[in-house]
Order: sequence, then C-alpha cells, then structure tokens
Amino acid sequence: MLGGWSGSFPQRRESFVEAGLPLTQSGLRRLSYWCFVAKATKSVRMSERLFGNSRGLGHFSSCPRHTSLQTQFDCGGGMARIEKVKDEFKDALMPPVFRVQLVREKKGSRTELDRPEDAAQVLCRYLEHEDREHFVAVLLDTKNRIIGIHTVSIGILNATMVCPREVFKAAILANAASVIVGHNHPSGDPTPSPEDIEVTKTLKEAGRLLGIEVLDHLVIGEGGAWVSLKQLGWV
Repeated sequence: MLGGWSGSFPQRRESFVEAGLPLTQSGLRRLSYWCFVAKATKSVRMSERLFGNSRGLGHFSSCPRHTSLQTQFDCGGGMARIEKVKDEFKDALMPPVFRVQLVREKKGSRTELDRPEDAAQVLCRYLEHEDREHFVAVLLDTKNRIIGIHTVSIGILNATMVCPREVFKAAILANAASVIVGHNHPSGDPTPSPEDIEVTKTLKEAGRLLGIEVLDHLVIGEGGAWVSLKQLGWV
C-alpha cells in the first residue's frame, strides 16, 4: 500500500516508487488524479461539516460554535458528485473487457471419423437440403471425434466467401486438434473448381501456422455424391 495520500505530490510520488509501481505515463496520470481527488474530498468534507446543517452563512454565524464544528458528516450532493467523477474516471482508464464463449446447440455423443467416407456421410446429412453454398468446418479432437460443426459462411447460388480467420475461430474456441472443411455445390456436381483448390491450399497453410491440421476438404453434390480433395492429392 502507499501509506495514505497525505503530503505533497513529490512525497506521494516517492511513495509510489517505494511501493514498486512503475511510473509510466499512465501511472503518473492515475497518481495525479488521486492527488486531486484526495484534496477535493478533504475540502468537500470540511465544507459539509461546517455548513451542512447551518442553512447558509448567515445562519452559520448565529449558530453556537460547538454546534457547527460537531456537525455530523453527511455524504450529500458534493460527495456524490466526487464519487461519480471517480467512477467515470476509472471507467475511462479501464479498456473494454470482452468474453467469448462457444455455445453447443445440441448435445450428443462424439462420432469418430476414420475415413473420408465417414466425414462425407455427416456432411451430406448436414447440407442435403441447402439451396445455396454453405461452407462448414467439422471440428475434431485428438482422436478424430467430432466436437461440433460450424457453418463458416453462406454464399449465393454458386459461390461463397471463405476467410481463414472465420474457419479457425470456432476451432480455436473449441480446442479442436484438427478440422475437416466442406461445402456443397447446389448444382449437384461435386467436381472441385479452381477456387476450391486455392481455398484448400490457403486453409492448409493457415492451419499449419495455427497448429490445427486441415485433414480434408469435401465437396458435396446431389444424391449423396461427394469428392475428397485429399484423395485427389490437394490436401
């Protein structure tokens, strides 16, 4: 502790140093603020003790001396304003605090994926009724069991925007060890486009940097048809 706020600014500054607190620009601003608050608080308390119950200076002059000096301290409007300023100043110094939480919409046992066929079965069931392109990520634990499925983006009839940041956001929050990505072709033809191959390469490199392996990229077509880019040698 700094041992109170009595004394001049240099004395408080020395107490600040003795307490082992760094005198950064932010620290000096805090120190100057509390010095101001200490002085303002002392002044308000003294004035309220003297005038709080005297109904003005005229009445104060006619009050018995012991009555004025022994007035009970009342946290009135002056102190309320000081406390409000202190709170606002603290809020201004404190940066915004965010809390990110992953919510599981449906509980169930974890399915293990041993082959591309297992992943294709899951994605065909998940995307079978979609009339636009959906890009999804299947989040896996260290034993290749499904933690969950995250819809990364929803596009138009024949295209969707894919950003690596959005693909791996849910994977990081879920502590996934690896992912399998996939998307559907509403046309029904699961043949990968050149854009699909480029996206696969980008996600593979991003996963390598993050330590979250991209195991495969599946393209889902109509009637249960699908193509694995891993089997084609692109993963």
